[in-house]
Amino acid sequence: MRIRYSRQPRDWDARWREAAAAVNYEGVATDGSYIALLTSPIWRKLSRFDLPYPPFDFNSGMGVDPVDYEEAQRHGLTIPEATIEGMDGESLNASLEASIGKMDGDLQQAFTRALADCVEVEGDRVYYTDPNGTRPVHWSEAGKVICGQRPPVIPDTQARAMVKFVEDQRQFDRAQRGVQGYATQEEWQALYDAVTRIQPTDVKESGTLYRGMSIPPNDVDRFLSRIRRDGYQALPTKMVDSWSRAEETAQRFAGGGKPGNERIILVNEDYRSGHRIDAVVRALQEQRRLVNKTDKHPHTNESEVLFLQAARHQVNKIVRGRDGTPTYVYVSEQQ
Repeated sequence: MRIRYSRQPRDWDARWREAAAAVNYEGVATDGSYIALLTSPIWRKLSRFDLPYPPFDFNSGMGVDPVDYEEAQRHGLTIPEATIEGMDGESLNASLEASIGKMDGDLQQAFTRALADCVEVEGDRVYYTDPNGTRPVHWSEAGKVICGQRPPVIPDTQARAMVKFVEDQRQFDRAQRGVQGYATQEEWQALYDAVTRIQPTDVKESGTLYRGMSIPPNDVDRFLSRIRRDGYQALPTKMVDSWSRAEETAQRFAGGGKPGNERIILVNEDYRSGHRIDAVVRALQEQRRLVNKTDKHPHTNESEVLFLQAARHQVNKIVRGRDGTPTYVYVSEQQ
């Protein structure tokens, strides 16, 4: 897809077709869409530099965008099961540790100081926190692991992706591809790794959750009828769905739509797969890395819980609003 304007754009339609034909459409959609598996040889064939990622030519304005499993299937692609399993495996550094027992005191201090928050020390053992990996972490420790200090050679890719998401979630919504600063494929992956490594929380630990929505009056009945029948889950264009532990926050978002829209408050009373980012947001705020860009899209509050797109909630009760009051929809996560 084009991510930057070019004064003299090349004929990428023809180049894609030629590259696809040259690799006999191995791992490439044959329905005319520009979609291929990450493992397809088309990416190297498409590139002037024989590299399977952008840029594909000098001063090229073309880039890539992630496509989820279901969309790839709709375009006729078959994803090997081993590839799917491999995508979510733990990183090689998840269990990395070392002994510093034979170092003298000054060297031990220098060693741990150089690696900053990338390591935890217990006695004479040093454990790597895997800051950009997949090592599971409780939500209360996620701020230190994801946003901690580190030497320049270890980039904070997950923290930067979190900053981007927290400041403006539209940048991680495929329906908003034209928005300024739209996330790259690498940022999508970094955000996914950051969220999924935070161990799930449930209603016993984190309490009732709320989500505010603003819906045009003509669409309300259809929306309520659909979720009553099919359940509620994040839009297919999103990786995660955002809920708040504060009802006031949901009220604010519900009231932030167009004048005349009906306010909907979803109340999540039973769940088990939420990912709390409280500690991450607080760490980013303390580091002064969050900046509210607009009043319409303020950065996340400190009580946010994220659900992956696959999480589905059944509707238990709907209480329609009257005289301008919000409609409350009570849901619980399905098994």
